[in-house]
Amino acid sequence: SFGALCRQYFRYGLGKMRVVAKHPRLVRLRHFVPSLFVLALAVSALLVLIHPVFALLLALVAGTYLVASLLVSLSLASRHGWWFLPLLMVAFACLHLSYGAGFLLGVPRFVVDRVRRAR
Repeated sequence: SFGALCRQYFRYGLGKMRVVAKHPRLVRLRHFVPSLFVLALAVSALLVLIHPVFALLLALVAGTYLVASLLVSLSLASRHGWWFLPLLMVAFACLHLSYGAGFLLGVPRFVVDRVRRAR
């Protein structure tokens, strides 16, 4: 289910900091992209609260993701069946948003854990 997929990728994101710390040479930029996307969404949404002009930034961040997701989903659906198209869009959102949020929440957990172990 999409709920289970979201939970799974959230946990992957949470645990990624331990992998980053243990094997820093294996980390690639692609591991950080979902968390940067979630961070950009959150910051732009908060900025909208400060001034409505930032709605353009939020629309740009969300729109760029939606276009990229749609293009990849169209490519996959054209090869495997058009009925997959909406499912792919939702699945990609689950993967990226959940992993990104988990990774971002894993950073302070990792730091607190490191500080506790250092004491």
